[in-house]
Amino acid sequence: MRSVEDVIGDLESDRLSRESELRLIERLATDAKDAERAMLKRSLVLLAYAHLEGFCRFAISTYASALNSLGLTCDEATAAVAAAGMTDVFKALRDTNNKHALFKKSLADDRVVHMAAREQIFVDQTRQFFSRPINIPDDLIETHYSLSTDVIRKLMFQVGLNTGEVEPRRGAIERLKHIRNLIAHGDRLKVPSDEEAASYVVTAIGVMSFLQQEITFALSNQTYRKSVENSAAAG
Repeated sequence: MRSVEDVIGDLESDRLSRESELRLIERLATDAKDAERAMLKRSLVLLAYAHLEGFCRFAISTYASALNSLGLTCDEATAAVAAAGMTDVFKALRDTNNKHALFKKSLADDRVVHMAAREQIFVDQTRQFFSRPINIPDDLIETHYSLSTDVIRKLMFQVGLNTGEVEPRRGAIERLKHIRNLIAHGDRLKVPSDEEAASYVVTAIGVMSFLQQEITFALSNQTYRKSVENSAAAG
């Protein structure tokens, strides 16, 4: 098991590396001549979005990996963390190709009886499910959506992190996503002003810092534990 300090250190190191690269391109753009300056500012937008997206996925994956290493059982975890650790269980419950042997031939296409069979197995094994250690799969952190405010909220929600402070950042995140898409999809005329370019860098760094802080708080205060969640609710 890795220490909380090691996990927090990994997040800090990754964020600082991304921030340093953004600041470097920002400085180069400031000192460049007109044509190069426009190109560098456009590149800065793409890089700001890429680093924000990369850090969000890295940070959530790192947090999930840290939870897996704790040996925490589903019964000890919050509902969100337990559900994330039981992804395979719910997948089997929803899998319509999972047929019960008793009716596999005679009622192969009867969805009701096969769903009933999966539900019976689920209930029968419930105690076992809750006593097993948390094991959040890598594929819970999806990669097929472009990063947006709602995707950030989704990723945080899935592993039980507090999403309350994401919404106030929606405008800035969506503006960065919009101009990134314009540039990435071939709008060569879209060159951000100096102020706009600077604001996109601030947005990326600010959201990365915010997410790092949320994960640091969760690990330091063990908010992934059911007992802590219940204590907070009672207080």
